[in-house]
Amino acid sequence: MIEFLQLQDAAAVERWSAPIAEWVFATGAEYFHMLFGDPEIAKRSLESWIKHPNSEFSGLHATLAMNNGRSIGVFITMPGTEIPKRRLFDTLYLLKNCKSDRRLALRDFLSAFANVLLPVGESDFYLRTLAVGAEHRGRGYGRQLLEQAITAGARAGFKRIRLDVNGNNAPALHLYQDCGFKIIHEATVPAFCHRVCAMLLER
Repeated sequence: MIEFLQLQDAAAVERWSAPIAEWVFATGAEYFHMLFGDPEIAKRSLESWIKHPNSEFSGLHATLAMNNGRSIGVFITMPGTEIPKRRLFDTLYLLKNCKSDRRLALRDFLSAFANVLLPVGESDFYLRTLAVGAEHRGRGYGRQLLEQAITAGARAGFKRIRLDVNGNNAPALHLYQDCGFKIIHEATVPAFCHRVCAMLLER
């Protein structure tokens, strides 16, 4: 039976940061590779973000799915009001820790995505990440995680739940649409052959 564990302090985040970083990376390996320039650097940086309370990926906003004491997946959610300041923190981190020979390429990459992403509304509950460990996929855990994230948003008083997903990720798109999410914005980043879909669930 699936149980859900919301991480509530730095010690819990520290304990689970490594597997969460692996799962987050797997949700957009190509994107994170381009963002950080190297997969291993990407995973280490994601783990740093997960441990930091000001990041959009902060583990303090994470909920783990547990099965017989084993972690099998995670979702990260937060109010839309949190998104601008957290994205600014992550952007400054990227620029500060980027090697000088990559800085121009990184700025071009960030600008390209900033121009196509639909802003998250202040009245939205934002699903930053939903991920299931590779060895646990195909068993319906993703749907259970998504349903729990939707429930968390409703309990927090939100009627709108927003997410962004890689438009080429057909299984993820199917899951979200099957649970009532609709595509409200779609754009392609031509230079990086990346399609982004903004999706919304209204209750």
